[in-house]
Amino acid sequence: MAQDQPIRKLCDGFGQFRITVTCQRCGHARSMLPDALARLFSWETTFEEITTRMRCSNCETRGRCAITTLALRKPRRWNTHP
Repeated sequence: MAQDQPIRKLCDGFGQFRITVTCQRCGHARSMLPDALARLFSWETTFEEITTRMRCSNCETRGRCAITTLALRKPRRWNTHP
């Protein structure tokens, strides 16, 4: 049985996840898909690099954010072999 690999870059998991960026200073959170960040950075960018460059739109603090990922769920009755 294969174990899930941790997501460390935007291209991991084929981009099938949602990213939540939370400011550690004021708690403001923003949720987005990886392709939005890939347009600003690149698909090979790590989350560590992204956290140093992100700035909170609420308190303008730079580099103090936490990134969490959540896998996207497939719709009901998803057929992998049509």
